Amino acid sequence: MKYLLLLALLVSVAGNIWLYRQWQKANFSTPASKSQESSDSKQNNGESKLSDSFSATEPTATILPSQGASINTLKAMLADGRYSALRFELQQRLRQKPDNIELLLLEAELMLKTEPLSDAILHYYSLLRQPLTAETRQRIEQRIAQLLQHTITELKNAQSWDLLAQFLEPLYQQLPPSEQIVLGLAEAYGQQRKFILMEDTLASLSSNDPQVEAMRQRLQSAIDFRPDALAEESTIDQSDYQTIPLQRLGDHYLIEIAFGSVAATLLIDTGASTTAVSQTVMNAISRQQDTNRIGVFNLRTAGGMIESEMNQVFNVQLGDFSFPELNVMTLQNGILSGADGLLGMNVLRHFEFSIDQQRSLLLLKLNDSRS
Repeated sequence: MKYLLLLALLVSVAGNIWLYRQWQKANFSTPASKSQESSDSKQNNGESKLSDSFSATEPTATILPSQGASINTLKAMLADGRYSALRFELQQRLRQKPDNIELLLLEAELMLKTEPLSDAILHYYSLLRQPLTAETRQRIEQRIAQLLQHTITELKNAQSWDLLAQFLEPLYQQLPPSEQIVLGLAEAYGQQRKFILMEDTLASLSSNDPQVEAMRQRLQSAIDFRPDALAEESTIDQSDYQTIPLQRLGDHYLIEIAFGSVAATLLIDTGASTTAVSQTVMNAISRQQDTNRIGVFNLRTAGGMIESEMNQVFNVQLGDFSFPELNVMTLQNGILSGADGLLGMNVLRHFEFSIDQQRSLLLLKLNDSRS
């Protein structure tokens, strides 16, 4: 009997111990589990809100959907002029896919908007070293040919020979010989009377090339009959000339000119091949009319080389003379003190002109070279 009671007691104690441990487990493990669930729930809610925030907010230059942005989204950024944001996004994407040709082509188009035109064309040429499909290769070659032809034609028509030389020099130095580049660069040198550089450039072509001899003759004729830009005041009949009032600025003269409805005061500079205006004036012109962007060029100034964008603007008025279209460079604000820009030879070459210093007048008469 004693043994039975002792066995029952042991069973009872063991049962109580087991029940106690079950109770302890239930009370101490469940809160931890609930706490973890609560933490996961909060984290998931936070991620959901962050995701909603990215989808509802326009991407910026520093927070961009690097994995999700499609090529069409990136092209829209280019079209909208969001160049800094696009540059950042392309850098991120190209780190992941450095050989993605669509991204590289888009980078080239961005360079056309923001970098010197020669740099952008060199970038296009570098893409031809990539493994490309025949269709993509043809597409790039056509783009290069289009850019070269358009730019050379525009600069020749504007007689911006210094800009043409600066545009073609890096292409001539870094690319295989191209007749189009060689002839364009040689003519730019010849028009500036840099005949040694012209002949050195032409040496890369056959001496029997008919275009070479034709260009030499064309340049000789232009130089023989080129009128002096600034006529001597004492040798002209002022009754044949239109007079435009000038303002004196130190040793220089300022003149009023209108780009459509936008008036500007420009400094007369016979050493400048191309007329230039400040960024503020160009912004005002762009708000009034649709300008035709030509590209970014390296421009020599008294302070050194700067990058400057060239645009074709319309309805330009100087006194009683009008220009349906004119190529104009854009200068950073503050480069010129007391003037909105420079009146260059792409305007003045159309005239015989003289400055009457005593009366502060510009005397103008159309010459036969105006086209």
